[in-house]
Amino acid sequence: MYDLRKFLAGCLMAPALLLVGGWGSAAMLPTGTDSSPDTLSAEPAPGMFLVSARKLRDRHFRKTVIYILRNDRNGTLGLIINRPGALPLSRALDNVDAEHARHHRLYYGGPVETSAITMLMNHMPAPPLVEHISGDIYFSNQRIVMERLLEEKKPASKLHFFHGHAGWMAGQLKQELDRGDWHLIDGNPRSIFSSEIRSLWHRLIRKLEPLGLIVLATGQQDLPGQGSPD
Repeated sequence: MYDLRKFLAGCLMAPALLLVGGWGSAAMLPTGTDSSPDTLSAEPAPGMFLVSARKLRDRHFRKTVIYILRNDRNGTLGLIINRPGALPLSRALDNVDAEHARHHRLYYGGPVETSAITMLMNHMPAPPLVEHISGDIYFSNQRIVMERLLEEKKPASKLHFFHGHAGWMAGQLKQELDRGDWHLIDGNPRSIFSSEIRSLWHRLIRKLEPLGLIVLATGQQDLPGQGSPD
């Protein structure tokens, strides 16, 4: 997995959760509201989406869309963005602005460091302790940033909280891309904060892997042992 030593340095412990940063084949996606039509490159980069292929059955990553935060010599770090949870932030962390924290819920960011929280921010200034990803999207792993944003009553439409993240060691994600486990596409920031985030994978995979093409290739209405993924 991604080397977390530097990432965890200096993070604060909360009673319920540790506030830290989170953590196929390349494909072109037709024009739509969830991603721009052009593929940036065959290499992962911050701001891109990893869309799990229909065939991927791993329980952690099945039907997921991952937003890449970092990709460097240590590996790749990202967040699953399409799994909102029911737990409000106010129940996960003590000593925070509970009145406003209850308006935010925790998203499942991935199976690594599930006791950790990452913030994704949209259209925010870039003060210290906030890292730019792409476009108007930033992330942070610092409690002081969280407290300030809650005090400023930033809405859930511009601020998401994730517990856990996804991580790959150097070279590991390339192997998964090469065997077709993921589609790598240009991400659209509007999708991340959309109220329809739960259906994001379904909307993207219908364009990336149309069922009609699968039926023609296999001669079956459903893939063996899978049923209809939509």
